[in-house]
Amino acid sequence: MKKLPFMNRAIENEIKSMAEVALYLWKNGWAERNAGNISINITDLIQENFLVQDRFPFVKMGKAFSNLSLKYFLVSATGTRMRDLARDPYSNICLIRISAGADEYQIMSRKDDNHHLLPTSELPTHMAIHNKFHRRKTKYKAVVHAHADELIALSQIKEMQSEKAMNRVIWGMQAESIVVLPDGIAYVPFELSGSDKLAEATLKALNHHKIVMWEKHGCLAIGKNLFEAFDKTDIAAKSARIYLSCKAAGFTPDGLSDEMIEEIRTGILEK
Repeated sequence: MKKLPFMNRAIENEIKSMAEVALYLWKNGWAERNAGNISINITDLIQENFLVQDRFPFVKMGKAFSNLSLKYFLVSATGTRMRDLARDPYSNICLIRISAGADEYQIMSRKDDNHHLLPTSELPTHMAIHNKFHRRKTKYKAVVHAHADELIALSQIKEMQSEKAMNRVIWGMQAESIVVLPDGIAYVPFELSGSDKLAEATLKALNHHKIVMWEKHGCLAIGKNLFEAFDKTDIAAKSARIYLSCKAAGFTPDGLSDEMIEEIRTGILEK
């Protein structure tokens, strides 16, 4: 995506943020090959009078997302490597506009030299999540999916394959994880990537959580901005890393007691 006539500083800043988050994902080892995807709602930043919509073809989405009519999103392109997005964001991001009927989209960033760029194959899941944001009138605008290896490793341990067990580790390893994730992390048993079942389970999980662990796959986090979404993954992965480091050293960590966890959670949730 090259800089287009309707670009403004606010949109450019969001693109820079996407590039920065992509770099973090790559450097942390959470985005091997073309793994991971990112989206953010930028409708509030678009100056409609600069856009000429009729020259962009429509692409069917398979279902309508009624709350996203005429909304605009920056999304990572399908097949994009996060290291490439970090290096050259304008060639690895799509700007899309949802149709009035909310069942199609236009690639507003389409140019002759990047006509091959399409939004992430996980677009339906991202749009379903953003649709939920709007239906509930939340302030969340960003979605970040990553293959955080520490969390994937934790989900390989049979006794950790439940929401209760996963959160006991995430919260127990460091107090900061309770501060950042007072609602904990949701746990979704294995489903095929890109499947309707995975999307449905994720939407349900987001009723009470801001980060979802996909068993043996990765995680998805939401935030008011991209950095907030990234931070949720970062803090959860660090807790998992502390636990796994202790196990690798030959001992099971004590962790915070149930009483300590509850005291911190209660204080955070009451604020």
